[in-house]
Amino acid sequence: MSQIKTITIIFLLATVVASSSFLSTNMAFAAINTKPTIAITSPSGGASITGPSTGVTINVSGTASDSDNGVKIVEVKTSRTVPATATPKAPGDWSTWTYTLTATQEGSYTVYARATDFSGNQKVTSVKIQVIFADPAPNPTPNPTKPTSINFVVRNNFRDMSSLTTLYQKHARSTDVIAQFTNQLLDSSVTSQIPSQKAVTYFSLADIQNNVATLSANGYTWVIYDLEPSYSPASEVADPVGSVQQASQIIHNAGLKFMLTPALIPISEYGAMAVYTDGFILQAQDLLVKDSATITSKINKVVNIIRTANPSTTIYLQGSLIKDTPEQINAAYDLVKDKIDGITIFYNNDISEIPKIAAVLTHVDGIS
Repeated sequence: MSQIKTITIIFLLATVVASSSFLSTNMAFAAINTKPTIAITSPSGGASITGPSTGVTINVSGTASDSDNGVKIVEVKTSRTVPATATPKAPGDWSTWTYTLTATQEGSYTVYARATDFSGNQKVTSVKIQVIFADPAPNPTPNPTKPTSINFVVRNNFRDMSSLTTLYQKHARSTDVIAQFTNQLLDSSVTSQIPSQKAVTYFSLADIQNNVATLSANGYTWVIYDLEPSYSPASEVADPVGSVQQASQIIHNAGLKFMLTPALIPISEYGAMAVYTDGFILQAQDLLVKDSATITSKINKVVNIIRTANPSTTIYLQGSLIKDTPEQINAAYDLVKDKIDGITIFYNNDISEIPKIAAVLTHVDGIS
């Protein structure tokens, strides 16, 4: 009986040892097959990355770890490239890593990052991004038909033109001046005092159509279409290119010149609208209070669009003495004067504004 007990105990011990050995083997196997962790911390999913069409730089960064086996390597690729090794924080330290990609095509990309540990286990993560080409606007070529001296288009509502006539004659050649009136026809006793060309502005096609014959008969040269929300009919604002085409037909059929001055119309429409114009006024009064870099960049972009579509149209920069100071108008003009053909000044029906206008005209005409 004692012998039997001994055998039983030995058998149980052997079973325990065998069981312990199996568990140990399983634990080792589990550790070997534990996958590393990896995350992309930048760019974030859904991000839009903008850059030049020559190649958009995508700076990828992230983290990786594997407490059981250690991270051997992190590789990065996109849906359009092959895997490449990232740069670790330090040799052998993949707690953080970086990699720089270059995208040469626009569109949707998936950025992948893969961590591999020393046991060969791998883990992959990814984010989707959008690559957008946005080349800086080229510096526009000056208008080849630009006159050698400066043109001025001055918007005014004065009934007594004598002071302004004297001002124009002092600071600009008479052929450089277009006197512009807003939504009104002035009688000949007033308009006869105005040197050179005359223009009138309307906000709707109906007003242009109703007045164009009278304008032609009374010696006007330009009709200006001010197309903008709140003033123009909603249907005309909703179809800016079609509205401008109609205005062009009405005005040109009357033998007059057509100038467009849009406001709050998408810049993407400017090229298509410019095709129909003889002149284009950029309503920049809110822009002229910005810094020099912003003014130059935005004006160059718009001028380039217009010049590309219609190289022969004249382009004027409009400042406003309501929103801008003469100094701001002068400074803005100096930044872009080799790209535009003239400057317009918007002001109140107030004779006290004349000294401010004189300050601007004196500056841009080079008379001190």
